[in-house]
Amino acid sequence: GWKTAEPWDPAAHPDWDAAFQSADELLVKFREATADPRPYGVPPLRMTENGEYYEAPDGPGLLFENLLPHLAASRYLAKTTLANAWRLENGQIDAEKMKDAWTTVLGNAQHLEQGASTIEKLVSVAERALVQEHARSALEYGVFQTADDLEAALETLQMYDVPDPHPASYVRFECA
Repeated sequence: GWKTAEPWDPAAHPDWDAAFQSADELLVKFREATADPRPYGVPPLRMTENGEYYEAPDGPGLLFENLLPHLAASRYLAKTTLANAWRLENGQIDAEKMKDAWTTVLGNAQHLEQGASTIEKLVSVAERALVQEHARSALEYGVFQTADDLEAALETLQMYDVPDPHPASYVRFECA
């Protein structure tokens, strides 16, 4: 069966390749966003009664409102970034592309870690776990050919190696 993290040949999967190529600009913007050092935040958007969005300053004043972040797009971009790193180029996986994909997804997880809600913390943990799965597969498939490549891959993972968030950091928000 097909695994989440394994090399794929664009010639054997032209439909996948076309989809990945069409998403390239979006993935570049995602990579740039995950490297942005500014704190993570959810934009203050609200909906009218008829389902249209408006920005908070233009809407009626509210005592309190909490919108859950839209994390499906984050998960999709993380998975797409990692899957694209497995694209064979001249029969090889590009080790630099793989490390860049890890950095992008781990940077996104780091941003999500700053959120106040349980779901943001859980998606952060899930994205880090996904990178770890891809790292194990990269070892299995010999993506990193030299000792220097292996050392650089390990350093990439260690840069973002943090413990899972303690529930006390987000339970207060959930209770509120």
